[in-house]
Amino acid sequence: MSKRTIGFIVAITVIRAYLAAKLQLHPDETYYRVLSRYLDLSYYDHQPMVAYFIRLTRLFSDGEFFVRFSAIVASIFLSILIWKLADEMFNSESVSFWSVVILNIYPVVAAGTVITPDVPSFIFWGVCVFIFWRLVNSAENVKARKYWFYLGTAGWENVLVYPGTQVVSGEIFLFLIGIVAFCIFLVSRDEKNSFSYQCHCPCFCFSLGPGIGQSAR
Repeated sequence: MSKRTIGFIVAITVIRAYLAAKLQLHPDETYYRVLSRYLDLSYYDHQPMVAYFIRLTRLFSDGEFFVRFSAIVASIFLSILIWKLADEMFNSESVSFWSVVILNIYPVVAAGTVITPDVPSFIFWGVCVFIFWRLVNSAENVKARKYWFYLGTAGWENVLVYPGTQVVSGEIFLFLIGIVAFCIFLVSRDEKNSFSYQCHCPCFCFSLGPGIGQSAR
């Protein structure tokens, strides 16, 4: 990670920490704080993850700063995660830096001093995207199985944040269906010297066994 990226993360974190300590709790934050005093598996109008986050940081103090402390930590974690993802995807320090900047000026993330259900939601969404990127680019079956387990775990944690966040599972499913359909199309055309074969896409078809795998041979 470059010095300017570290400097930006440190600067934005100091600003958020100052605001978290000085600003009074928003009414929504006060409600989540009350929920954190009575932990449960679910509440009438909310999933429990935000209450878990607040309860964990309230172990140090019950003041505004520690009620919001998990939001500050989450913003640091997301910045590092997006930097790592951009670095692996583009191998460019500039792209990685500006990815971190854009993430932190995005309105919901920019308000990183406020603790809401969006905080754990962004964490698990980011983890799901990063793991799926690693999964798609994994050439080893053992690692692939490991990433599937991690992806399922992170996806399940989203259930404790927002029921609607499970849309990420549908997006992953549609992506895989698209890959299979694309491979079937390539195999049906029998273009073994095409660009797609050079990119090893038909390896997915070979792993399907009899049927498509046989026709690919």
